[in-house]
Amino acid sequence: MKVSGAIPCYNGSQFIRQATESLLQQVDPLEEIIIVDDGSTDSSAEIIADLCSQNHVLKCITHEKNRGLPQARNSALHQAVGEIIFYLDVDAVADPYFTHHLKPEFNGSKVAGVGGAAYEKRSDGQANYWRHRFRPQNFGAQRSGHPPFLFGICSSYRVSIIKELGGFDPFFMTNGEDVDIGIRLRKAGYQLVYQPLCQASHHRDDTFSSLKKMVYRWSCWGVLAHMKNKAPYLKSHIFGPLKLSILNFFYSARRCQGRMMLFHVVLFAMMMKGIGAGWKTYLQTAPTWKKHGPE
Repeated sequence: MKVSGAIPCYNGSQFIRQATESLLQQVDPLEEIIIVDDGSTDSSAEIIADLCSQNHVLKCITHEKNRGLPQARNSALHQAVGEIIFYLDVDAVADPYFTHHLKPEFNGSKVAGVGGAAYEKRSDGQANYWRHRFRPQNFGAQRSGHPPFLFGICSSYRVSIIKELGGFDPFFMTNGEDVDIGIRLRKAGYQLVYQPLCQASHHRDDTFSSLKKMVYRWSCWGVLAHMKNKAPYLKSHIFGPLKLSILNFFYSARRCQGRMMLFHVVLFAMMMKGIGAGWKTYLQTAPTWKKHGPE
């Protein structure tokens, strides 16, 4: 089974070398590694060109302007020579045994995707700690044959099936494309697998300001993905976060963590604001919605 690696990159100059190196060091080597520079305005393009000039396994795709994460994923998808494409976010580092544990999971024609577990590398500072503690990008330590979706940070898919579904929806510019494709695959009768032995570390460094923006985008685009596909979202995007926020607020209160209590209040408000924006966007665009997003 041939596996192509893919790293979508937008202004990831500080991360791209380590992400690429982690794919080059896989115990089960990848057939190729496709790096997509999605119109970066930092030095990413120069670094990617330098990396590709040093190793024939590395292939570079350049977008003249920023087209969004789904389009970067699609560009790699259409260039991939492998049966499977393994996506790694630019600010992540894959464990050397990631593809070793990934391949056996594609043991049936109905298995369309296999995702791994990402763990936060940084927990220094309250913003990083909050993300590490309360927004994990994994489903725990147990393997699952029926996850609701695969976290995009370290996910893999059968190329032919994603092409069959039309690829990732370009409407989801920065977030939610992983939730959307997961729902679409399950509705089409395909299976997703979560394998926690496939691991990656996430090296993002947040401030309170950047974390608020991220929480807003998670909520907005996540709700949109569910509404677009007419999938239930109250439990995952309203009742779940509400329960978690209340529990975490009182947990922090018991430990006399006043600043963390404020974090929970403000970030929950951002979740609700994002959900409201998702609703508004859906109501405005639903009349023109076609196969993949609004016209």
